[in-house]
Amino acid sequence: MDWAMKFLPTRFREAQQDWFGKKGISWHVSAAVVKEGDELRIYAFVHLVEKCSQNWQSVFCIAEETVRKVKEVVPGVNRVFFRSDNAGCYHSASLVLAMPSLSRRQGVQVARYDFSEAQAGKDLCDRKIASLKSHIEVYINEGHDVTTAAQMLEACKSYGGVRGCYVAVVARDDSGTEKAKWDGITSFTNFSYEREGVTVWKGYGIGNGPVHKLEKLLGKVDANFETDYTVSTYSTPRVKTGLVRSSRSKESATQFLCTQEGCIKVFKTEKALDRHLSVGRHERVPVMDSKDDSIMRKWGRQVASRTALHESAAPSTSHGGGSSSSSAPIEGVNSGWAARTTAKRRQFSNEIKKYLLEQFMIDVETGRKEDPRGVTKRIKSLYEGRLAKCSTSSFILLQIVRSAKMWSSVFQYDCCDRG
Repeated sequence: MDWAMKFLPTRFREAQQDWFGKKGISWHVSAAVVKEGDELRIYAFVHLVEKCSQNWQSVFCIAEETVRKVKEVVPGVNRVFFRSDNAGCYHSASLVLAMPSLSRRQGVQVARYDFSEAQAGKDLCDRKIASLKSHIEVYINEGHDVTTAAQMLEACKSYGGVRGCYVAVVARDDSGTEKAKWDGITSFTNFSYEREGVTVWKGYGIGNGPVHKLEKLLGKVDANFETDYTVSTYSTPRVKTGLVRSSRSKESATQFLCTQEGCIKVFKTEKALDRHLSVGRHERVPVMDSKDDSIMRKWGRQVASRTALHESAAPSTSHGGGSSSSSAPIEGVNSGWAARTTAKRRQFSNEIKKYLLEQFMIDVETGRKEDPRGVTKRIKSLYEGRLAKCSTSSFILLQIVRSAKMWSSVFQYDCCDRG
């Protein structure tokens, strides 16, 4: 699932004054990958919204409507998996906890909700969005105006529509509902819905994952999460599915390269290439290693060497003619070292703020502007004496004063606050 960039209303002929002050039309794309037999079929569901906030309530209404339409287009679907990026409207406690209510109303099991890493996992939606934009542009160039969601729907329906794309206009009430709270939800990337509750992971497939009771997480929030929206008639494309072609009778010796920029994978058949593009697991080789890459590679070599050292030093015991070795945990490597951490916010101490304010007032009275580098050197010398109560973190932040722009902004802020 992904929100596309808002579509600006466009006329075939418009004056210069019509170009300014436009209000974009929101549209959301959901790409459903359905396995039918040994083939993967792609169905894209596009929902156009004239006026709405791109919040979790809108996403939940669209998600429920998408599941309902998937059941209509592909009968027999009884289990779904959701995936999206980490935008606030998706990675929300209310949306994650509302999925069980969607399962009860639609009669479909929502098995998992996974959040993709940055710059990964949305290329399937982006490809559909690019095709729809080109389709709408052709429609406009033929003398039509697209200024409303209804006209945008007509543009998507023109000439048989875009392959595998079902488009409809959705209207919903923006009145807010009670929001659920879940402390630390942003650190979790994978959610599995089970009878006991919700199992969460910080990294996909790492460990068993703790189980959180749904009733405890919801608290006093209504577990039904009712939706209130209306949807128009869907446009039916001439070609029902996308990116799936019939298998060839003869194998071709031509090699098919992945069209994604930077991907080095090569395939023997066009069908294999289509399946690879649908899944989106691209393989890239970095042009040059950055500093972070070299540090991670060095760290990986050190961990591998220490693991091999422990395995060779660990005692081996034989049992029943076979031998098994057990190694102790690697020293110095804490559990969760690869998990995402939150940087601590550091601020200037009151002593340093007072000293900077004094320097600024001298500048105001005399008209002589202090050199940031000179002030930094004086504070460094004072840190060992008069400013002994300053914390080390505040002292590190004094490097910011080297920037004349930051120096001026800090002074102005403190002066206004003092006044």
